[in-house]
Amino acid sequence: MPEFSDKFLRTISAAVYSSNLNGKAITAAVSGGPDSLAMVHALHHTAALTKIRLTVAHLDHGIRKEDSKSDAAFVKDFCNSIGIPCKVGSVDIPRIAKSRNLSIEDAARQERHKFLASTSSKFGSSAVALGHTSDDQAETVLMHVMRGAGLNGLKGMELTSTRIIGKETLNLFRPLLSISRIAVESYCDKARLTPRIDSTNLSAEFTRNSVRLELTPLMERYNPAVRQALIRLSRSASRDLLFLEQATSKAWKNSCKVSSGVISINTASLLELPEALAHRVLRRAAAMVMGTTNNLSMEHVESMMRLSHSSAGRSIDLPGGATVVTRYGELVISESGSNSIPLPTLPLKTLLAVPGVTNIPGWKIETSFEKSPDIYPEARKTLGGSAWLDIGATNSLTVRSRKPGDYFHPSGMQDRKKLQDFMVDSKIPRAWRGRVPLLETEKGVAWVVGWRIAQWASPKRDILPVKVTFERSTI
Repeated sequence: MPEFSDKFLRTISAAVYSSNLNGKAITAAVSGGPDSLAMVHALHHTAALTKIRLTVAHLDHGIRKEDSKSDAAFVKDFCNSIGIPCKVGSVDIPRIAKSRNLSIEDAARQERHKFLASTSSKFGSSAVALGHTSDDQAETVLMHVMRGAGLNGLKGMELTSTRIIGKETLNLFRPLLSISRIAVESYCDKARLTPRIDSTNLSAEFTRNSVRLELTPLMERYNPAVRQALIRLSRSASRDLLFLEQATSKAWKNSCKVSSGVISINTASLLELPEALAHRVLRRAAAMVMGTTNNLSMEHVESMMRLSHSSAGRSIDLPGGATVVTRYGELVISESGSNSIPLPTLPLKTLLAVPGVTNIPGWKIETSFEKSPDIYPEARKTLGGSAWLDIGATNSLTVRSRKPGDYFHPSGMQDRKKLQDFMVDSKIPRAWRGRVPLLETEKGVAWVVGWRIAQWASPKRDILPVKVTFERSTI
């Protein structure tokens, strides 16, 4: 490992390991600027230690014409010089923004995410690395403060996160998140890197640029350490969120029931909770029905809270076609219409960390090597639960929804059968079947989550099985 950057490289390596990405394929999003160039250079120089397989993606946004083309050529040449496969794409962001009535920032973000999701999928990558620094984190938190965000917004960006882009899952990885912009520039100097300079980053026309160029320097007149203060705020919010999520899970068990796509909340139990917990229980319940927290505002949650004090028969509508109705002693949340589905829409396919924790929209999935109990806990159906599986020599576990032609060999049965037939026999409602998570190995479907494991995946006495737990979440 080069001596000029030991601390920088150690930080990058630690981020890879703490994200369970060692030994995995990673696609680095590289613009050619200092942050992304330092990131891909550091990932490349630590690859012998982390065993990662590195590729690069670059999108020409078509905003700066010839300069944009020069950036693309620079990234391609840089990757060729150090032997990293590189995929370059191009779009006309000004035209797209105009046609969709979007800002340049929003259009660029959408197209960039689409390109990164598609490219990482083609490369077979487990995650896309982004060059966000601690300075970017401070700016993000400040922007969320201005928008009146709650704790979820104040925590800012995370080392790893997941987004659903169409039918693709985009797993994001930010190895520079604890590294300052000054440290990045110093690394570039010592490594003799000559990054490209994007002139649009100097324009206060864009919101983030304005925050960086105008607002943050103004705030530093009053507190020179305001960036560090915002980062501390982010870390504090993350710690508080973890505690609140644990408390919310406990409150949920005591106040909520799920049946046939309908969530019933005992209003007496709800109103006994501290307001912060009550709001989070309502938010989780709404998100479970809606499948996402997108478009669910604080006003919606406060409206549900007010409704819990109302007499039976009152109702409000939530985004995405969900409805909240008061019954005697209950607040009931369901999808409008007869086909209420208590399960979120699943990403196309997600590789799980083994052992470790993987978050996908609507689910928190935890895996560990653990001895199986003599008596299994009763299946919770639709809400996940735990299973102990013998997956053989591979640690490759993925979760997906069903697809045509799927077969499944249920435990206790001699022969495999069509998954469709198993779901019918198990009385899984038709509307739910496309959202029931399937845990899969190279051998096939190992567990229809919440219902039954495969015969071949049943734990063996002499082999330590993998325990897999699916828990509903609002992520």
